Amino acid sequence: MIENNSFDTALKVLKEKGEFSCVSKGISMYPMLRDGKDIVFIKPAVFPLKRNAVALYKRKGTKELVLHRVIKRSGDTYIIRGDNTYHREFVDKSDIAGVLFAFTRNGKYHLCETDFLYHIYVFFMRVFYPLRVIYKRITRRFKKTK
Repeated sequence: MIENNSFDTALKVLKEKGEFSCVSKGISMYPMLRDGKDIVFIKPAVFPLKRNAVALYKRKGTKELVLHRVIKRSGDTYIIRGDNTYHREFVDKSDIAGVLFAFTRNGKYHLCETDFLYHIYVFFMRVFYPLRVIYKRITRRFKKTK
C-alpha cells in the first residue's frame, strides 16, 4: 500500500513529472518492501504490463493505492498478488496508474530492470509460492487445534 496518496493524485504527478516516489506502507510486499522503511519509485504504466512487474493500482471500490506483483494477464485484466499474500486480485487496466521501477532498502538503490539480486528474489518468490501456501495451510490447522 502507498501512504497518503490518492489514485487521482498519483496519475497527476506521473503525468506532470514522469515519476514519483514515496515510502511504502503495509506488509503485503514483505520481505522486499518493509512497512514505513523503504522508498518506492513509480513510473507511468506502459501496457501490456510484463509478468512479475509490480503495479500501482486502485483497489476496486476504494481509493486505496496498492503495490502488488503481476502474476498473469487476461485481456485488459491483470491477476495481481502481493509477495506476502495468498489471495489474487483481478485488476482492470484502467485502475493501474504506474509500475515500480526502483526502490531503496537500507539506503541502497535497486533498479528493478537490472538488479541481479532482485531478479533472483522474484524467481524464488514465484517458484516457492506453492510451498508457502501449503505451509500456511498446515500452520493454520495446527493453530486451530491448539
